[in-house]
Amino acid sequence: MKNYVSIFVALIVLHFASCTADSEAGSESISNVGSYTTMLTFGNRLYAVSKQALLTYDVSNRKSPVLLKKIILGENIESLFRHDSLLLIGSARNMYIYSLGIDGIPAHSSTSDYNDIFEFSCNSSDPIVVVDTYAYVTISSLELDCNQVEINTLLVYDISNVKTPVFKQRVSLSSPKGLGYSKGYLFVCDAKQGVVVFDIENRENPKEVTKIDMTNAFDVIFKNNIMMVVTDKELRQFDITDINNIIELGKILLKK
Repeated sequence: MKNYVSIFVALIVLHFASCTADSEAGSESISNVGSYTTMLTFGNRLYAVSKQALLTYDVSNRKSPVLLKKIILGENIESLFRHDSLLLIGSARNMYIYSLGIDGIPAHSSTSDYNDIFEFSCNSSDPIVVVDTYAYVTISSLELDCNQVEINTLLVYDISNVKTPVFKQRVSLSSPKGLGYSKGYLFVCDAKQGVVVFDIENRENPKEVTKIDMTNAFDVIFKNNIMMVVTDKELRQFDITDINNIIELGKILLKK
């Protein structure tokens, strides 16, 4: 799957190159990246995550990035998401929140352990997106080889106080992967169900409104009324102007 994601990222960079100028425009610009992002820029800072660490670079001179800080987080770091002056980092076990100071250096605000909700330690696939003061996280253990109870769910956290996030809700799914927010709706990729669309007018209580049938949906990205979905074989494009009449516009084959 990592190879498909690399192809996906390359296509998105080409398709949305005009969006890079908006990197400082606020949280709306974040919809221009997928939820499995592991690197992003904000002002003259570049943030990246490895499997264990959060790295901050000064990219004032784009030809000579300078490492400013390396923060060891833990194991199995999987995703990075920016919301205003916050960085949210997903690992196989935790959601980390870091606040960005004036200098752009991340400072730890909180760590939310998923094991506080479930008594399990075998999980993966936990991209995060934020809408207003709520974080949405997908947890998937369906494809893992473990003897523990499988957990496949969407989690909702109130992060209005970033130092003490509060777990609010869980929604059971089949095999949730990447997710994204656009026009009042949360779009969750599910390898078994397709793309599940939730109305989140009530931020704490997602309500499923429709579903786009497909297999192995992995991540989503938005620009205006266009949604792009990456699967294990294709990059598919949809017009989501009317949520009750989502229209597929075309697809690009990623592999034979």
